Parts: sequence; structure tokens; C-alpha cells
Amino acid sequence: LPLLRYLIRFLQEVEEHSALNKMSVINLAIVFGPNLIRPLEETVETALEMPLLHGVVQIMIEQGESVFKRVKNRAMRRRMSRRFTPSGKPLSKLVVGSSQDLTLLLQAEK
Repeated sequence: LPLLRYLIRFLQEVEEHSALNKMSVINLAIVFGPNLIRPLEETVETALEMPLLHGVVQIMIEQGESVFKRVKNRAMRRRMSRRFTPSGKPLSKLVVGSSQDLTLLLQAEK
């Protein structure tokens, strides 16, 4: 767990410089996701689940402090309550379900 925490923090720092390095949170999740969470057996089904895996890794990068229960100060708490990444970008949403579920979610947010 300490190694994963360290790696997620490193990926957050990389993302903070995404204007220069073009490595947004989703790009980092696509590159590192398959290496962080690997299925026991590679099948067509697990390949089709890759977008879900990317979403999980993306959330870990964006909300690493809350994932590891390490919110250190009020500024970080405020940023997280405003639904922004450490670099100030909006957080992603991971929706699993049908398009009807997504429509209901979007209506509930309004």
C-alpha cells in the first residue's frame, strides 16, 4: 500500500504539469492502469473491461488523498469538496450502467 500511495502521488505530480507534458489524468490512467491492475487471465472479456479499469485508476489519481485517507490540510479538503483535481481541473465521473442510468444521474445533478 505505501508503494501504491507513492506511485499515485507521483502520477498526481505528473498531471499537475499536463499543460507541458500532455499527460492528463485519463492519459496516465490508460498508460498505468493495465500495469497497476492486471487480470489473472487475459481474455476478450477483460479487454472489454479496460475502460472501467481506466476509470478506477483515474479516480485513484484524482482523489488519491481520500482514497488513502490522507487529507492533510483545509486547502486540500476545500479543493476536494469543490470536485477538482489538485491542479484545479474538474474531477471525472465513473458511470457503470445503462444510458438510462446516466440520464438519471445527469438530471439529479441539475
